[in-house]
Amino acid sequence: MYRLSSVSRPFRYYTYADFVCIPIAMTFVPYSLQPILNDVTVDPTSPPAEALSPSASSRNLFSRQRPTSSSTEARSPPGSPQGVASRFRGLAAAGKQGIEAVEAWDNNLYVGTSDGHILHYIIEEQQSESHADNARYTSRLDAKINLELGRKVVEKVVVLPQVSKAMVLCGTEKSLYSTLSFYTLPFFDPIPASIIPQIKGVSCFTHDTAEDGQIGEDGTIKLCVIKRRMIQLYKIGELVQLKKEVPLPNGAITVARHRHNLCLADMHQYKLVNLQLSTATALIPTPQSISGSQGSMPQSPGAFIPKPLIAVVGDGEFLVVSGNVNNQTTIGIFVNSVGDAIRGTLQWASYPRSITVQYPYVISLLRNKTIEIHNVRDQQCVQTLELQPGIEPRGLCMAYGIKVWAEGLTTRLRQHQWSPPHVAPLDNIDCDLLNQQLSRSYLIPTRLMLYNKDSIMGLLATPMIVRADALLDTNQVEAGVALANQTQLNLPQGGSGGRIRHELDYIYQKAGFLLLGETLFDDAFRLFSKGNVNPAVIIHLFGNLSIQREQNCIPDVVLYEGVKKIVDKVGRIEDIVARNIERNYSPHIQPDVETATATVELRRVLLLNAQEAVQKYLLREQIKYNKEAKGSVTSKCINTALLKIYVEKEDSNKLYELIESSSNECASKDCEYTLEKAKKYYALSLFYKYNSKVSEVLDIWTRIYTSELEDPDFTDGLNRIRDEMLELDTSQQSIDIINKYGWWLVKQNSIEGVRVFMQCKAADLLDQDDILTRLEPYGNAAAQTYLEYLVQGKGSGSPEHHTRLACSYAKDVQSAMAKTDNVEYFEKIVQDFKSQVAESEKQRISQSLTKPHTTFMAYMAKHATDSPLIQVRVRLLKLLQASRKYDPNTVMEYFISNEHLQLERVIIYGKVEVWLWGLELSQEN
Repeated sequence: MYRLSSVSRPFRYYTYADFVCIPIAMTFVPYSLQPILNDVTVDPTSPPAEALSPSASSRNLFSRQRPTSSSTEARSPPGSPQGVASRFRGLAAAGKQGIEAVEAWDNNLYVGTSDGHILHYIIEEQQSESHADNARYTSRLDAKINLELGRKVVEKVVVLPQVSKAMVLCGTEKSLYSTLSFYTLPFFDPIPASIIPQIKGVSCFTHDTAEDGQIGEDGTIKLCVIKRRMIQLYKIGELVQLKKEVPLPNGAITVARHRHNLCLADMHQYKLVNLQLSTATALIPTPQSISGSQGSMPQSPGAFIPKPLIAVVGDGEFLVVSGNVNNQTTIGIFVNSVGDAIRGTLQWASYPRSITVQYPYVISLLRNKTIEIHNVRDQQCVQTLELQPGIEPRGLCMAYGIKVWAEGLTTRLRQHQWSPPHVAPLDNIDCDLLNQQLSRSYLIPTRLMLYNKDSIMGLLATPMIVRADALLDTNQVEAGVALANQTQLNLPQGGSGGRIRHELDYIYQKAGFLLLGETLFDDAFRLFSKGNVNPAVIIHLFGNLSIQREQNCIPDVVLYEGVKKIVDKVGRIEDIVARNIERNYSPHIQPDVETATATVELRRVLLLNAQEAVQKYLLREQIKYNKEAKGSVTSKCINTALLKIYVEKEDSNKLYELIESSSNECASKDCEYTLEKAKKYYALSLFYKYNSKVSEVLDIWTRIYTSELEDPDFTDGLNRIRDEMLELDTSQQSIDIINKYGWWLVKQNSIEGVRVFMQCKAADLLDQDDILTRLEPYGNAAAQTYLEYLVQGKGSGSPEHHTRLACSYAKDVQSAMAKTDNVEYFEKIVQDFKSQVAESEKQRISQSLTKPHTTFMAYMAKHATDSPLIQVRVRLLKLLQASRKYDPNTVMEYFISNEHLQLERVIIYGKVEVWLWGLELSQEN
């Protein structure tokens, strides 16, 4: 024994039936028939002379006939192993040629014929010069392969892509047993007998169904072959190796395997064989020709006995069929690995030709040309398919898997470009190309093959979209959504889902609009999110929320055909509410639904609910688009709609948050119009600010400050205006803004205005002399501040700047000395200084100290904060001492007539080298 490895697993097709759904109380059809091959031609060949007796007929997959030789009948009684071939009579007329076995893998279809050939078909895309048409897929006969086994019927074909091998079981009417031969994939080249010899004397064979799509760690697949009185267990890889033989006295005519459990049937009994324990358990009798016949009773040579039917249900579980052709009722029994009957039983009106299981369904081909599908869980028949007249089915088999074109997807998933109601139809999306690309996904995997003499059909698990759409069309919206939800749960984690994702989107979108028509807004908008509807479509249902002033703000949107028809008819949200009220209350309410108080109030409440629901929806979509498509046109539509909602609800906090985070992702014209119309001036200014429209910001702020506009949310006006200008760059546009709004600020507060001229980033680019000239009307303080900035901060060497600054200080000194208390305090300082100097001189003489006296300038500086006069005079004296650029004569005019300003005059005389006058003044002071 060996363990299965999860490494290097070949591709296997999965179908909708593999995505098992939890039972939902709804009506749907799990399967539909789809043609794969029509008019398969099998060249008739003349049978051997000995096979031409009237009682001879070709055998097929279902049954065999007794040989015509009476001696053979005598040697092979019905109850003997040698009589296996004589137990079953063919269903078709003698000499009829056609399809006897089918297998499929990838895009390869292998058809076994009644004359010992394999027809190899390839399913391929039909190329078209124009991509306007959906892609179509056709079958092409690639090769007709003669198996070189004579005119033997191909009874069974099995492919094992994991090891690139195929197996064919062939037999003839003259031979009691058949031959198992081996071929390579995909071209069905025969493997030489020196490498893998044929296995002869085979009555039936099977592979381990648990290994479908898998391979053992040793690179092999398990194979079980039933011979005359023996079970042979092989492993097939590069070679075929016989691993074990288990005696089987009565042989078998059919067998199925799952792991170490075999379920088989001989002429009398169904049995379970445990290969690990080498034990056999008898189950129920196999079908008999006469109801209640005893095993000891010989069967008449012409009696028809149906072939025993076995199918694997799951791990250690099998389905066996009991009954006979005389009984009107046939039952299917589920048994576990120890032979106990489990679940309930299946019932058919007649004995099936074939059965197979694709969990959770049992698919049965009946002799009345119908296919019945039962649910394994409750054993109920959930669907009956009636075959078209003229179809004579020969068998139903479980193939490895092939993809089949599903017509039901074409009309539902066809896409068209959407345009808003007030906009001319758009055509900037190549929808033909989109539909062509999507149509390639209309190939649905299937493993179930139905075949008759000359044609093959696929039994497709009905696509979820077809089943769910049928529910939606019958107003079973909840059931349709539940089916879509269950399908979504089965999607691979982290995968896009491919066509299934489109199917889900279609169902969620359509269901959402149906619920919207019922005014179930929260449910509808949740489905819109799940169905990936472009939010622009939903926004346009709310006319006041859509973008109306920018034509370039319409995203490229495609809608499925069925959804677009609904969108085109649904109108605005007001129309939806009105139709709902009309449908539910007219004509029962008086005087009419338009004017009755109750319905007027109901309309108001419903519209309010709709707005609340769309707000929550847009917030969800905003998060999604910020992650996946930030800055897109759709994102702009979302943010614009939210802004309009917040304005209408007067939710200033959320409005400001939105503007701060996403104002540059809104439709500017619509937002500006909305904010201005609602008199949300401060919000409008913030919108301008985050869109770098500083001039518009300052225009609104200055108008609010001067009460031309009203908005209580704007506070600390002058500081906000100043700081906004200080953030401007050095561009000419910024300079123009500063020149305009800087002087407005000077008028309101000259010092704050001057700060802008001094501290803005473009300060060096401004016309400084012009600023000085224009500052004169606003008082000495403003001009003095700017002069200090030029002279002391920027180190200006302009004599005019120095002179004007000195004169400015002199003016301040004169103004301060005009106040008596300032002069009295200054005279006190002078007297204190003289006393301190006299005391210091005495100490210096007595102690022979050489430490110099403190100067009067230094003494005044210590007391500068005590008096405005002393403060401004210190600044003046420092400038007069430090600067050599001012004009002494101009400055001197301020000191000539003032006896208290002798020190300033001494410094100025020193500058003009009038030493004698300066010395005299100094001695006097």
